[in-house]
Amino acid sequence: MSICYTAIKPSGEITLGNYFGTVCQWKSLSAVYQCFFSVADLHAITVHQDPELLHARCLRFIAFYMACGFDLDKATLYIQSHVAEHTELQWLLTNFAHVGELERMTQYKDKSQGFKEQAISAGLLNYPILMAADILLFQANVVPVGDDQKQHLELTREIIGRFNHRYQSNWPIPQPLIRESGGKLMGLQNPDKKMSKSEGGENNVIFFTDNMKSVQKKIMKAVTDSDGTIAFDPIKRPGISNLISLYATLSNKSIWAVCQQFDGHGYGHFKQDLAELVVSVMAPIQAQMHSYLNDPGMLLAIARQGADKARVVAQQNLAVFKDVMGLVAR
Repeated sequence: MSICYTAIKPSGEITLGNYFGTVCQWKSLSAVYQCFFSVADLHAITVHQDPELLHARCLRFIAFYMACGFDLDKATLYIQSHVAEHTELQWLLTNFAHVGELERMTQYKDKSQGFKEQAISAGLLNYPILMAADILLFQANVVPVGDDQKQHLELTREIIGRFNHRYQSNWPIPQPLIRESGGKLMGLQNPDKKMSKSEGGENNVIFFTDNMKSVQKKIMKAVTDSDGTIAFDPIKRPGISNLISLYATLSNKSIWAVCQQFDGHGYGHFKQDLAELVVSVMAPIQAQMHSYLNDPGMLLAIARQGADKARVVAQQNLAVFKDVMGLVAR
């Protein structure tokens, strides 16, 4: 069975964008692939995190996965820092990455803007190498990615290509897995950028801590345009296209089917139906999350059990990688 790896970074509150990205796909993914899902706390600390908040968010994301119906018998769920092999492989992979290409990464340039040179951490620069280690540690064949991660995955492919060439190896080169409806949810008020509070205020993002009336209001206030027709064109009509993409994902329909369903209807009717759909998905997840969060001991046990499963595979693969490089086994 082919292997799928994906991670979610606990650097903020859980949003509908987190669900949209990969979590809503886990059932279909785990039916086809051997899946590893990670809460990527090591990625989160490449920028400053409040320790108490980071700890709480890691457990909150475990609760989120479980509330979404995650089946621990069909896939592996763990916290990244619980599997030390991630960082060991990252060090090995630094020898196959070039400083210049790391500095050209779009996310690095975006996040380092506004920092004085001495304040930019080496961790932020090396973020893509850790991502490569995450993927290659499990010999992943496919990686669900959004548009903002395509560049990092391309670097991962370059890195393992160099490794394979140097050592005449055949380590799997991962392929991107992108849904028809797109890899990320854009902001409700600023649909040109990824859903984020910093890019458009409270009404730009839907949090899983929002009450359902607030969720409905945010969708009804979402930016569209003056055209009035339900048609998909992300370049010329990003607002309505973002909402169509959201509807398609949550209803498990194609973009075309959603456009046909609402052909002849106005934005008000479409937004009302979308709001009801979003609430029908979010409300039970929110309730289940509260239930899981009331038992942090159980959440820790789930994370540790997942890490034990992940380490079995990680240790085996890392041993092979080190052997190919000529490192002496213990």
